[in-house]
This record gives sequence, C-alpha cells and structure tokens, in this order.
Amino acid sequence: MVNDPQQDSRDAAATAWHKQAVAAGQTERMLVRAVNGELVSYLPEEYGVARMTYGSPITSAAGNWVMAGLLVALTVGLPVSVTLRLSPSAGTPSPWLWIAPILILLPLAGYFAWQARKESRAVGLRRKRGLPAPTSQTIESKWTRDRPSNGR
Repeated sequence: MVNDPQQDSRDAAATAWHKQAVAAGQTERMLVRAVNGELVSYLPEEYGVARMTYGSPITSAAGNWVMAGLLVALTVGLPVSVTLRLSPSAGTPSPWLWIAPILILLPLAGYFAWQARKESRAVGLRRKRGLPAPTSQTIESKWTRDRPSNGR
C-alpha cells in the first residue's frame, strides 16, 4: 500500500465519527477497513455476510447462490442416482435414501440462499450510499468493544 500522509487523520476522523454514532445509540455499527484502505463504519445491513471467519468464506452473493444450487442438486441427484444404479432385484430402496439428504442438505442450501440474499441487499445498500466493500479487518464491533485486552 502506498504511504499516504493523510491516512492517519482520515482514520482518526472515521474512528471519532464511529464512536459518536455508537454513543448515540447505534451500537450495532462495525468499524472496518474497506477494500480501498479507508476505515468505514458499517451498519450490519450494509456489511453483509460475515468476513471474520477462518478459512476461505464465501462472501459474494453469486458464490452463495452457486452453493445453494449445488446443494439442492445434490439433495435430488444423490437419491436419484443411487435408485437408478440399484438393480431391479435389489428391491425398493430405503425411504431414508430420500429423507436423509432432505434433512441434511436442504437446510444447508437454505442457509446459503439466506446468505446470498443478505449479501445482495448489502451490496445494493452500499452502492446506494456510496460505501466501498468491507474487508475482514474489523477494528471495532459490538463483539470487541467491551472485551478486556488479554490482561494488558
């Protein structure tokens, strides 16, 4: 990143504005470093899906829709393919062949669809309000605000 002499003053102004908004009752706000390098105070509906997870989270609406679609296809495709592969002499397959994927995979597909919808709305709000996309570098949120700093 290029050394920007005004970065510290912009960060201080964003932090002061964020603290003022939190003190005024907007306790859900998150102070996050955006993709353009600036500190931005986001409301949860502007932030979108959680980016503060381990591994490689899916943070795009399109990626979440793809995951939901794959899980729905697997929910239907798995039992159908097993049923077609069984020989006619094997008899009818267990009803759990259909019930288990529905109970396991469909709620997971619903979760990804919910995440996709949440991120789609957040992208729309950020575009409408002229905000850049957030990164996973959260400076302050309701989860870190009043936490002791490891005894220091």
